[in-house]
Amino acid sequence: DQIEELLQKRLQAEPTLAGRSIHVLAAPDGSALIEVDGSLYTGVGEVPDDAVRNLIRAAIQEWEAQQSRPNW
Repeated sequence: DQIEELLQKRLQAEPTLAGRSIHVLAAPDGSALIEVDGSLYTGVGEVPDDAVRNLIRAAIQEWEAQQSRPNW
């Protein structure tokens, strides 16, 4: 959910991707699924659009950076 939130914020700030449906979802087995305009992918590397792939990777990197910060 946290990565999805970061992704949506980045998507809103990216005018070249306006109107695109891009989401990171949880699969039943706990892994991540990526939905791009109705197509599902099991990994970021499978996403054929470079701009979308970069947007998702940036959101994931931002989330990872937040996880490594202490909360005090």
